[in-house]
Amino acid sequence: MWNFTAKVGVAFAVGLITSEERRDLESVNKIRNTVAHNIRGATFRGRRIRNWLSELSLVREARRQLRAGEEDGRQFFAMNPRERFGFCVWVLGTRLEQHWRIRRLARANLCVPRMSKRPESRGSAGRRSRANESLSVPQR
Repeated sequence: MWNFTAKVGVAFAVGLITSEERRDLESVNKIRNTVAHNIRGATFRGRRIRNWLSELSLVREARRQLRAGEEDGRQFFAMNPRERFGFCVWVLGTRLEQHWRIRRLARANLCVPRMSKRPESRGSAGRRSRANESLSVPQR
C-alpha cells in the first residue's frame, strides 16, 4: 500500500498536479500527521505547524493581499489558524477536483477514436462478427 507522500510524488511525476500543488499537499500532510499522531495534542498555534501553514500557497497569496490592503487578505487572517488550515484544504481540494474534471472532459473530447467507414467484417457463417460490433462509434 502506498502512503500519501508517494501518491503525491507519482501524481506530480505524471503531470497530474503542479509543483505548487505538490508543495501544498506535502505541507497539508505534515500538518495532518502532526495533529493526528501527537499524543500530547499538537495545536495550530505551535511553531512547526504555523511554519507549515505559512508554506501553503493560499496563505502566501493572502499575505500578499494583506500587504496590498485588500479585503480578502484581512478576512483570511481574521480566521484562527485551524480555520485557515481548513479553508486552505477546502480550496486546494476544489482546485484539484476542477483540474481532474477539466482533464476528464479534455480526454473525452480529444481522445475519442474516429473510425473511418470500413467494410464490415464477416464471420465464418457470412454474418456480422460480434467482436466488431463493439468497435462501432457513433458519428458526430
